[in-house]
Amino acid sequence: MPATPQPGRPPLDQWFERTFGDEAPTGLGSGRASGVAGVFLGAVALLAVVVLWFPGWLSTARFRPLYPLPLLRALIEGVIALAFTAGVLSLLLRRRKVLGLTGCALSLLAALLGGGGVEREPGASGAGVAPPLTLGLDWFLLNLCASSSGPSSEWS
Repeated sequence: MPATPQPGRPPLDQWFERTFGDEAPTGLGSGRASGVAGVFLGAVALLAVVVLWFPGWLSTARFRPLYPLPLLRALIEGVIALAFTAGVLSLLLRRRKVLGLTGCALSLLAALLGGGGVEREPGASGAGVAPPLTLGLDWFLLNLCASSSGPSSEWS
């Protein structure tokens, strides 16, 4: 049974609580940590694959030549596998399956879109065209991973 949202909280926060929350234990070994990790890693993998599909629009032109592309491709493949594994672990451990299913679905979608093996030809769909403005999603993903890799007090 989903957790009851508390009144006075922002509507988006209440929606997340209704969708992903439950009354089950949240400590280590309950499947919650693996479910959250699966969703997080699946989302990062999916966004990284989208950056590979549209590098001209979604990556920072200044940093593009500095990236070790073979290493990044292998890293994306590893993140997809880790996200799927974490999602499956959450499915096995948790009664409510929404976190595990979401993590598995995001990682599966990233794999179906080509994973780390996405190859773009220079002139295909704007890959070689220099847009006037880029989004810098690559930098956002690197920052997100770096800032979330520290210890968390939520699981203690």
